[in-house]
Amino acid sequence: MVDDTDEMWWLKGEGESTEGEGETDIQGSGIYVTAYSKSPFLGALPWISGMAFATLLVLGQLPAISSTVEAIGLGCLALFFLFVFSAVLLSNDELGVRISVNTEESLIDVAHRGLMTELKSKSRIKYGSSDHIQLDIRREVTETRDSDGSRGTAVEVWHDIQLRRPNGSRKTIFSTNGPFASRRRAVRIGKSIARITGLDYLS
Repeated sequence: MVDDTDEMWWLKGEGESTEGEGETDIQGSGIYVTAYSKSPFLGALPWISGMAFATLLVLGQLPAISSTVEAIGLGCLALFFLFVFSAVLLSNDELGVRISVNTEESLIDVAHRGLMTELKSKSRIKYGSSDHIQLDIRREVTETRDSDGSRGTAVEVWHDIQLRRPNGSRKTIFSTNGPFASRRRAVRIGKSIARITGLDYLS
């Protein structure tokens, strides 16, 4: 278990940070230095923005409604979607993330938490002195649907932060595909991990 920092780690920064100095967490298996952390509140912002946009759309329809019954029906529909949206958001346990390194055991730990869930380790990756950190670009094709019902495709670009070994094998530590400065964020995280682990970072 993590010390009291387990409950408060997402309150210490301003939402998202890369750390290379000083900030440590004492766990049962050793001391972990935080390489990157993102508050679950920051992770929830896109969801909250979407909910606010949908609410504005609903409110914009009210002046055009003359029937009380229609207005009540629209309000009930809005409340239903708000309830479903809130339930999905509160049950999402990967809104926040913390990547930390145990230099004594040469271990990279990636943990997630949600708004209502505890910090939980999702993956632990062992590294060696001959390994290195490298950024990789991955593209995924997804299916989209327009407002008129016609289907199309869109390409999502992911930036994978990987641990690569001399034998050519690789392990993805963390991936980011946010629309705002995604590559720069991935580079910053990768360099922070490399700095703490003492491994080379290759761009």
